[in-house]
Amino acid sequence: MEKFKAFVKEHMWATVLVAVGIVLTILLLTIGFFRTLLLAVIVAACLYIGNKLDKNGTDNVKESVEKLFRKKDEDNK
Repeated sequence: MEKFKAFVKEHMWATVLVAVGIVLTILLLTIGFFRTLLLAVIVAACLYIGNKLDKNGTDNVKESVEKLFRKKDEDNK
């Protein structure tokens, strides 16, 4: 149990967001191939954001979102 507590403490945001993603997906979907695929995508996105928060805090997530939605013309400047 101590190892689990240490893991959760070290990866707090990733653990919380994966749990939230799983719970929300189960509440919204029923069993099926495409819905199960959607579950995997949602959990992966939550894990990605949680790892970003664990490593560098909210600044890194804001930067990643801005980079994702930046116009192509701005990239060339």
